[in-house]
Amino acid sequence: MLQVAAFFCDIIIVEETLMTTMYETISRSKEKMIGIILNRKELFKDVIELFRKKEIKQIVFVGSGSSYSSVLSTMLMVEKFSGIETVCMLPNILINKSVYNNEALYIFVSQTGTSSLTLECAKKLKDLGYLTLAMTGDMNSPISVACEYQLLIDLGYEEYTYATLGFSCSMMTEMLMGLEAGLVKGHISEKEYEQYIGEALSAAENNAETILKTKGWFEKEKENLLKVENFIIFGGNTLQGIATEGALKIMEITKKNISIGYEMDDGLHGPNYCFDERTAVIALNDGKDNEKAVSLMNLMKKEYGTGYMFGINTMDEHDLKLDIKTDSFTNIEIISALQTLAYLLTVEIGTPIYEKKDPRINTTKGKGYFNMHLTK
Repeated sequence: MLQVAAFFCDIIIVEETLMTTMYETISRSKEKMIGIILNRKELFKDVIELFRKKEIKQIVFVGSGSSYSSVLSTMLMVEKFSGIETVCMLPNILINKSVYNNEALYIFVSQTGTSSLTLECAKKLKDLGYLTLAMTGDMNSPISVACEYQLLIDLGYEEYTYATLGFSCSMMTEMLMGLEAGLVKGHISEKEYEQYIGEALSAAENNAETILKTKGWFEKEKENLLKVENFIIFGGNTLQGIATEGALKIMEITKKNISIGYEMDDGLHGPNYCFDERTAVIALNDGKDNEKAVSLMNLMKKEYGTGYMFGINTMDEHDLKLDIKTDSFTNIEIISALQTLAYLLTVEIGTPIYEKKDPRINTTKGKGYFNMHLTK
């Protein structure tokens, strides 16, 4: 009981007298994702009609930052569910392309709906006559107005600028959209659709279990974790976007640890030459890249003692063992481990975490030199 009390005392110190802690925001992902699943027919009503009426040969997701990481994680499953070729692209690439697909649906993902270059892309593609859809948490946002069609990421209000709740809800919305498209196009049967919906519900439930397991694991490992300077996170297949997002969260929230995420295979082609005892390497393992994950951990554990497996087939007591319950939504199940790790590291380090409405959030050095989002 004393340890639990001390843990929550640390949270209060870091987040001062704020009404909602970031830990509570991350934990709210479960109920919000379940709400999206249960209300999907109403939320996706216009999109279902869009896929029914239009002959769409390609889905192109466009986004920056966390939005890009979300579609990097979901595009393979959207393609599998829908039967439609699916890719993701950064807006700076898309806006400079010479050729566009007139049979594609261009989906612009922005949780706030104010990402400036994503908005510029949306306006350009719509003006050129291409099919555009805004996927956003604010249906009155500029990006929603700029696109022909809209789809709400129904996350409600997120108290912190570091998207955690919004990231999980974005992934769920993207994958459910793929399911609805696959059903209306006849790519998947009603029975398959219901099975996938069951998996989605299990993943949302397990996302909450991951948070609790991560908190217990962190208490055991925090002494070692606080000694390292850098984090490198590896994830293959649908976990690539989870690796990049998890790395971003560690870096932007702690404001201390340099962190980077790599695709599992690609990261073994060069970044491995920088490994040392100053760097914690985390391998995300849902079984799809098990051989590479185990090989990576053999190196880090035996040579440097700073390797951690997150997921299945853990190798020793220092790993975070997760009970993965689905095959298609493992990204949803695992992401909260990295979100929670980033938060708990920040608590231990003592870096202040301010809510969006707190005026101190705007005093960070760098503000005013560039602005990647529209301001009201």
